[in-house]
Amino acid sequence: MRKTLGGQFDVDDLERVLTPAARDAMLDLILRWASLDGAVSQLYAAVFNLDDEERADEISSEKMSVKLRKVELTLRPALPAIATAIGKLKKQADKFGKVRDTIAHFHCSGMLRSKPDYLVFLRYRKHAGGGLIVDAVPVEQITDATRFAEHLRSVVEKMDRIIRESAHSDWPPV
Repeated sequence: MRKTLGGQFDVDDLERVLTPAARDAMLDLILRWASLDGAVSQLYAAVFNLDDEERADEISSEKMSVKLRKVELTLRPALPAIATAIGKLKKQADKFGKVRDTIAHFHCSGMLRSKPDYLVFLRYRKHAGGGLIVDAVPVEQITDATRFAEHLRSVVEKMDRIIRESAHSDWPPV
């Protein structure tokens, strides 16, 4: 898991030049999570019968976690099994999303020389022990979060298709 180094961080242990593999892992994660966010927005529009084009700005301004929660609560009465699955996936998305948030919002300073599979991120937040918060995130955790985003996108797209196809049937309105 991500380690907060705080006052334990030794700047001499920092390799500022990232490997191409590390850069690719971060880029892949950002691209996959962006695709996931788009898929969740489409599912949200389908569940609430919103026009994608007219409501895109409004829909995209909501956090993905909030959209998933609203979809879960709305589907619960008519489709409890799907709602439960969405709730479980939302919890996992929240967990894996922390890695995504670190990469998207904090400065990547490099890699640890002592552990080259760990990327170092500087948060602009004060550490309780003094200094700023420094996190070390293993590349493996980044690839796990990327795989999860791809999996969840696939599940969300299937749900979206089912909901959009059933919108013209006698399926209970959501």
